[in-house]
Amino acid sequence: MKNKIYENNFFKIIISNIVFLIFFISFSEISFRTIKYVYKCAKNECDKKDFYFKTL
Repeated sequence: MKNKIYENNFFKIIISNIVFLIFFISFSEISFRTIKYVYKCAKNECDKKDFYFKTL
């Protein structure tokens, strides 16, 4: 019975780490694009293309 509980906790930890990683990467990407946009606007070169996804 204890082994089942440990396996369940292990999977919860793995799933929560994956979710945290996805949120961290998303937050980092949005922050980077925002900082880049603000930096360009400070030099009077505003360009909203930084917020669009690039297509191949």
